[in-house]
Amino acid sequence: MAYYDIGQGPAVTLLHGFTQTATSWLEVVDLMPQTQRWLIPDLRGHGRSRASGPHTLDACVDDLIKLWDSLSAREVHLVGYSMGGRLALHLATTYPQRLLSLTTLGCGAWLDDSAREARLESDLAMADQIDDLGIDLFVDRWLSLPLFAGLKRRGPDFEARTRAQRLVNRPEGVARSLREMGPGAQPAPNRAALATIKCPSLFLAGELDARYVEAAAGLAKAVPGGRFGVLPGVGHAAHLEDPNEFARVLATHLSDR
Repeated sequence: MAYYDIGQGPAVTLLHGFTQTATSWLEVVDLMPQTQRWLIPDLRGHGRSRASGPHTLDACVDDLIKLWDSLSAREVHLVGYSMGGRLALHLATTYPQRLLSLTTLGCGAWLDDSAREARLESDLAMADQIDDLGIDLFVDRWLSLPLFAGLKRRGPDFEARTRAQRLVNRPEGVARSLREMGPGAQPAPNRAALATIKCPSLFLAGELDARYVEAAAGLAKAVPGGRFGVLPGVGHAAHLEDPNEFARVLATHLSDR
């Protein structure tokens, strides 16, 4: 498992989104107070990590627990974006005792049965596209989705840099991740499990990302003491579109713990 281990202090683990790598978080880390230890992995199917076993949420949770144990990080603050947010929620309901706090961005909890079935069909078709197109052409199609339109506001140099970060991925790894831990493959809803999350929890979404604003509000209601926040003027990838504002909000959340 490839990862960054940066700084000293209470451990904060940052989980990236689909087709991203740990590198996508480094800009935010540079903006944060230098009072934390940042553990930032490449998740299964992504970046420099290599895994021959399942690419499921449960397998990724096992990876993270082993990583924390190997680095003597008994309790951590956990932050996840999009796919990484779904993984963070899954871990929080599986090992709630390991978390000091939880933060998700652009994350939905679960789909209902009919929506999950349709999404699985879509995810499997998209995974086949990755196999057929290769990583370069697929990343271009992925980034052309309206979900990521806000990234253009940061200019062509930034777009080129973030595209290059995604091209580090291997197509077979990304396709397998989508097949086995995409929203359609996620287990059936267990909303009662959210009530087991006892750590301070913050659920964020970009103002222009209406679907996930609604999802974040729902998560905040379902988790005891959960808080809900909207980042102004940005969309799904809010931490990339406005890293300064995201870093400010995250620093406040972590400093309260």
